[in-house]
Amino acid sequence: MKSRRGFTLTEIVVVLVMLSTLLTVFFNVFITNWAAYQDQIVRSDLLQQSNDIFEKITNDSRKASSFGGFVVSNAPNEKTLTIKDPDNNVIAIYKISSLAGRTTLDVFRPGMTAPQLLSNQVLFANSIFDANGPKLTIDLAMETGTFMHKVQMLTSTEIFSRN
Repeated sequence: MKSRRGFTLTEIVVVLVMLSTLLTVFFNVFITNWAAYQDQIVRSDLLQQSNDIFEKITNDSRKASSFGGFVVSNAPNEKTLTIKDPDNNVIAIYKISSLAGRTTLDVFRPGMTAPQLLSNQVLFANSIFDANGPKLTIDLAMETGTFMHKVQMLTSTEIFSRN
């Protein structure tokens, strides 16, 4: 009698099922870790962007007057922070505006021909400027998306003028 060598169909199917199960588990772990990695990169980018914005506002506010140096106005589609020096000259105007579903944070300084865009990832409804004497409170909400979901972040700071 002749002996046959090779694998039976059942053995091949069992091996294929086991391999596909392992590959599915590996792929799910890989995708989950990749999504978490991307999420942290996006959060880090938003935090860095908000820190840059806060640094610019802080630098401008160091030149502000203690009384009346911060002027805040909140209109339906625009939130404005005007920073003035002790001589009542405008140092900078920061504006969060929401037009046609697009929200931007811009800064305008004397001598500039056009405002400078600081961010287009600001959430209008959750961001505020609030001035109370020499204290300025800023809540800045930002949002961006990854390939799986949106990432939101709220940062807040208080700034006191030096003069």
